[in-house]
Amino acid sequence: KPGDKFLFSGRILKFRRLENLVAIVEMASGAVTVSPQWAGGRLPYSAPLSEAVRDTISRYADGEEFNDPEGEVIEPILKAQRRLSTLPHRNEILIELARTRDGDHFFLYPFEGRALHEALGALLALRLARKTKATFSITTNDYGLELLSAEEFHFSPAIDRDLLSTENVEADLKEAMNLTQMARGKFRDIARVAGLVHPGHPSARKTARQLQASAGLLYDVLRRYEPEHPLILQAERQALAELVEGGRLEQTLNWLANGKQIVNRVERPTPLGFPLLVERWGSRLSTESLTDRIERMKAQWTKI
Repeated sequence: KPGDKFLFSGRILKFRRLENLVAIVEMASGAVTVSPQWAGGRLPYSAPLSEAVRDTISRYADGEEFNDPEGEVIEPILKAQRRLSTLPHRNEILIELARTRDGDHFFLYPFEGRALHEALGALLALRLARKTKATFSITTNDYGLELLSAEEFHFSPAIDRDLLSTENVEADLKEAMNLTQMARGKFRDIARVAGLVHPGHPSARKTARQLQASAGLLYDVLRRYEPEHPLILQAERQALAELVEGGRLEQTLNWLANGKQIVNRVERPTPLGFPLLVERWGSRLSTESLTDRIERMKAQWTKI
């Protein structure tokens, strides 16, 4: 809003107005009242956006060249992906298997968004572990997911229609995901609507942490002594609905089961799987910087 102050490149600026999507600002003094941040990476993928991403990759796989600035940036990545593995077409599902010093990798690229991939990854890990006892590390991003087994695991025989079945999806998700903790978070809003917790008076509003603490105590008591309470069941339904995204998870499973599966065994993770490695590396302690590992990995693409 006009008059808001924010910190940019170490300087305090004051927003004046917006002209043709160009922010007009001026130097300001005093404390910062607004801290701008980019949260676009946390926005969920919609079904049309997922379809558009698959369509873009498919068009390049068919030989179409990009003539826009964004296409020029992504073209070397797609070219390396096509050389090292495969660029999937619209009706194709790419699965890549690799064996590295970290263990056995299973890469799947549905291009359906991070939120749906988190639920899908937990579901697949549970079903794979039922067939053969194993422990998996799950990494997801907007393009795909990775299952990593530190011990030797043969993924190829386990890739069948049962793995991608839509039967018992909700029951499997309840077993695979920490649904109780997710429902606990949803219970706060439900308790406010039901009048069980009070947000405070206008002159003395409670913080979100205080509301969550009060709602959490109520949730624990109800779940322990009355697990079939309507508000507990409503919180679980909302948490589960967020996981399946209004049926998108079942639609994705149907598409994965009925589409043309391309299973490639690669010597090392490809450009599509590379961001998944970076996600996992970011949470690991190493004396080698993350930038150095990324540059070393990118250099391997050009050696093949």
